[in-house]
Amino acid sequence: MSRKLRSCVLLVAVISSITLAVGHDSMMEPTSSATFPMIGDSLTPQERVSIAHRQRAVPVAFAVGLLISIGGGLWLAKTAKHFAIWVVIDLIAGACAFAFASPFVPLTGRESSPNFTGRKASIQDIANSASVGAELGVGVGCVAALMWVVLTKRLRNQGGSTV
Repeated sequence: MSRKLRSCVLLVAVISSITLAVGHDSMMEPTSSATFPMIGDSLTPQERVSIAHRQRAVPVAFAVGLLISIGGGLWLAKTAKHFAIWVVIDLIAGACAFAFASPFVPLTGRESSPNFTGRKASIQDIANSASVGAELGVGVGCVAALMWVVLTKRLRNQGGSTV
């Protein structure tokens, strides 16, 4: 496998993983009741939850999505399978990324601590997160497949090897 082809895999995997992480940030962020700052505080409770979510759950979603996308992309490049396999790769990456990040989502409500820790993710929580991630992964995979076609076509037109 050529170095340029590995670079194509890395580019598509990084863009897919960033999209999954941003999707997790916007779709899975818990809400807090008050949207106004408390007396003597500059941040609202919702802003505190957002910060905790970005610090704990989003990096996990990015890392898991990146590992699966790189592994699947390298396998795809090595075996020269059909470009539409990216949809399946990112479906799996999205489901796993959201499932692994589920326990790290901040806990809100009466039982939460000041730093929003203490979440006990149930099997149902993890399954729901995985299904949302898989749905997002299908869309991301479609875009990844198009990027793969464009990048490998450019590589072939420049005289590079795609095997």
